[in-house]
Order: sequence, then structure tokens, then C-alpha cells
Amino acid sequence: MSERMKQVRVDINHTKKVQLEVAKFPQSSDAIVREVTNIISQQADMIVGPNLQVLPEIIVDTLIGCCLDAFRLAAPELDLTKDELMENPTKYWLRLGRNDDMRGKVLSELKDTRNVWTTRIRQALGRAL
Repeated sequence: MSERMKQVRVDINHTKKVQLEVAKFPQSSDAIVREVTNIISQQADMIVGPNLQVLPEIIVDTLIGCCLDAFRLAAPELDLTKDELMENPTKYWLRLGRNDDMRGKVLSELKDTRNVWTTRIRQALGRAL
């Protein structure tokens, strides 16, 4: 049996379609139909993961935050202005350049980059779901 299973290939796109169709089924009053529907849903979830089309915003924000953190674009200093950082410099701010003008330019570039990546990550999540 295990030799035969090595030959098996799962069509993920088809499985996602099955998953979406099963989710549309109305709740049946027949216990057997309900059980079969549940089994099909569980199998589809095991293969492609649960259907996440309606992902709560807090989870989306957390996922985006994790990605931005991996790109080193989640520093809290990126939420501050150049003037705020000049008044209360942090190690992060001081590492951005040799002087405040250079640091301000780098800060602006990092903010722009973070905004671009936030949009791209959100789009990628939307396509993935």
C-alpha cells in the first residue's frame, strides 16, 4: 500500500474548489449526509488548510507585522517623525546614519519601503486565501 501511495498526486486547486463547494452546502437534516459532508471538509482542510477567506483583521495585522519584522521594517521608531527622534534619540535612530540629515533620509526611505511591503503582503495574503 505504501508503494502505491508514493504515486499519488493531490490536485490542490481542485481540492480548494471542493472545499469551497462543500462550505456552500446547506446543513442537512440527515445525519449520514452531515457526517459525509464533515468528513469531506476535514479531508480538504488537511490537504489545503482551512478556508481562510474571512480572516479577522487582527490576524492579518499580526501576519503583516511578522513579515515586516522579518524584513526589519517593524521598528517602533518608524512610527515617529524625524523631529521626535531627534528630541529623544534611540539606538535605532543613531544607527541610521552619521548625522540627523542622513538619518532623516534613511528614516523616510524605510517608511516608504514599509508602506510598499505592507501593501504587497496584504495583496499576497488576499491571493493566497
